[in-house]
Amino acid sequence: MKNHLAKKLGVSALSGLMLVNTILPAYAAKDDDDGPYTIPKVQTYSTKSTAEYSEAQLSDGVVEYGEIDFLVRNYNNTIVSNRYTYSNMRDAYEEAEGTGASSSPSGGYASSDREMDKALDDLNKGISSYRNNIKELNNKLDSITNESDKIAINNQIAGLQNSMATLEVQKGYIQSIQEVNTTMSDMMSSMANGSGMSASGLRNYYLQFAEAEATMVKAAQGMYPTYYQLVYNLEQLQANLEMAETAYQGTLVRQELGMCTENDVADALYNVTNLKSSISNLENQMASLKQEFCKLIGRNFNEDITFGALPEVDYEYIASIDLYQDIETALANNYSVNSKKNTMSDYGPGTNSATRTSDRYALDAERENVRSEVNKAYLDIQTKKTELDMAKEKCANAERQMKNSEEQYNLGMISKLEYEQKKVSFVAEETACKTAESALLDAVNTYKWILMGL
Repeated sequence: MKNHLAKKLGVSALSGLMLVNTILPAYAAKDDDDGPYTIPKVQTYSTKSTAEYSEAQLSDGVVEYGEIDFLVRNYNNTIVSNRYTYSNMRDAYEEAEGTGASSSPSGGYASSDREMDKALDDLNKGISSYRNNIKELNNKLDSITNESDKIAINNQIAGLQNSMATLEVQKGYIQSIQEVNTTMSDMMSSMANGSGMSASGLRNYYLQFAEAEATMVKAAQGMYPTYYQLVYNLEQLQANLEMAETAYQGTLVRQELGMCTENDVADALYNVTNLKSSISNLENQMASLKQEFCKLIGRNFNEDITFGALPEVDYEYIASIDLYQDIETALANNYSVNSKKNTMSDYGPGTNSATRTSDRYALDAERENVRSEVNKAYLDIQTKKTELDMAKEKCANAERQMKNSEEQYNLGMISKLEYEQKKVSFVAEETACKTAESALLDAVNTYKWILMGL
């Protein structure tokens, strides 16, 4: 059983995209806190999905954001399997209660973050390298007067910026999965310690299962904006490629007129080839992310799915946030706080004062941590909202400039290359705007999950 669980709850890093495949157990419905644990049926969960989506919609090839919670909880094969694990734990406890024997849940978890740590280290090195290269190119750009050379360097910078943004997305996803791994490591190591299980111990296992599954749903939801950030990066690279191809054709014409060298042509062609390679790599990364997402929602890993539209930011929700009330909500729902309170409720006459004092201070510290996390998440929403507002203004300005350039191009006042430069600038600002909107959506979702106990 131990090896079986260790295999089911393992973590692996994918090559290329370096996404993490994490398998987690599930938990019973909250109204079943004290009753016998049962495997919930699909309709047991009353979520937004059940009200808005039919059974046919939940099983079709288009996965809407609102379906994710329902799909992960009900169709992820490992989650369903791990519900039986909890059921076995419950049976072992009840059997021990009936016989007076000491109960110990079977199972174990060989947790190691080495693969994820290495992936994060590689990502950080890659991000740092891209950042340094961009800085060097920007410094070089200041001393260049040739317009063709400027375009070539700007293409390189844009390509590097998109590649760096992709690595940042991957880094954020892996860090979110590490939170899951930490929870699972703590839970499974305590399950395998061979000690007898009390009623409060079983309730704490329940809380840990609940926290792990909730974290898994949150991670799956996080993959949705992650995918769209890759889409935005792809759009940017495609716009850069269009401009690079135009610049290459212009370089060929200049070569025929004796206005540039073969090296200039080779450099222009390299820019085109390099961008095509970046686009191909990004498309492969998007395919890998889809495969991981399919496994999370219980589909075949290579199923051809389509992501629905990214939800719009709920500005009404942001405006209605009551920080102090939300802090109280988070404190009431927080898994760690409730776990510590549950342990303290199991005190007996033999519990010494040092243990009581230590646990009380630990509980107070956990509560302060929750208050801090809610406040930090709230401030992050405000920061992301300001960044989005600024990005929208820049995007609107870039759009005006592009439309003006389009009119000038149609009148023959500027070249196609000059027009495409303005177009690329607009696409860059539009990508920044979409990315900022995605970041705000993710910040709001993170805030909501904190209020729900994570």
